Amino acid sequence: MWLSASSYRRYFTPREASAIIDDVREHMKLLRAIAEEARELGELSDERVGQRELHEERMKILQEEAQMVMDDLNRAGVLVQSLRPGQVYFPAMRNGQVAFLSWQEPAPNVSHWRLAHEDEDSLRPIQQPFSPSWAWDN
Repeated sequence: MWLSASSYRRYFTPREASAIIDDVREHMKLLRAIAEEARELGELSDERVGQRELHEERMKILQEEAQMVMDDLNRAGVLVQSLRPGQVYFPAMRNGQVAFLSWQEPAPNVSHWRLAHEDEDSLRPIQQPFSPSWAWDN
């Protein structure tokens, strides 16, 4: 699939993405807690059929909470790839091409990148400290 420069809400440089990692980490922690509670609730629902309505209501609340957290991340321009391990992408522009900066827990900042049309196996390290040798546009 070809992605145009207007496909994403915003584009990050490696520094900009790394600057919000602490907030992203907290959102991912919250999403995992919600997912864990939902999993446990699902197991309880199987055991306690008489409390089905209560469990269904709590599950609905958990889904709404998860959606709010995802909406926060989406508004920030962050794309969640997985919860375990926590991995997110930050859309970026590299020399005029759409790319993804990748962060995976427990790294302190974004560490890899790939062009948008490439697959996951194409992730390559970002030079640290962030190199000005090629352009990250935002």
